[in-house]
Amino acid sequence: MGIAPRRLWGWEPEQSIRHVYERVELQPCTARFAWLRALIDWANRVANPPLLIETVTSIEPEFDRQQYELMAALHEHEASLNSLGIPIDEAMSPLADPDNPDGEFEFVPRARRDWSEDAVYKEQQAEKWGGDNYTPARKWFVEKRYR
Repeated sequence: MGIAPRRLWGWEPEQSIRHVYERVELQPCTARFAWLRALIDWANRVANPPLLIETVTSIEPEFDRQQYELMAALHEHEASLNSLGIPIDEAMSPLADPDNPDGEFEFVPRARRDWSEDAVYKEQQAEKWGGDNYTPARKWFVEKRYR
């Protein structure tokens, strides 16, 4: 599903870490000696600190309901487009049919040349790359240079 859209807006998930230590039982004592018991317990904790039993890390989920709905809407929108980026219901509409006398619009194709693809094609046709020198392992790329 990818990353949540809110990541693109600077959001980072909240992370919390909780450490669980062994439980140390304190000895009951009378109120008269409570200060002494507290001092002894403190000294025991300093001399013998409780052992770490586990560490629990919680991370906020990447996708909440709103993020899921945004991604679902994007997926639905992209699925409704044809390979040219035109909505399918518009591209297949009877109103676009050239044979429909009541049609309201038409699609007029326009050709454009991808000059980078043209340069690769011309280079591939060169004699030095054909014949015994041909290999499907050769990968082509283009560099943009200013004249």
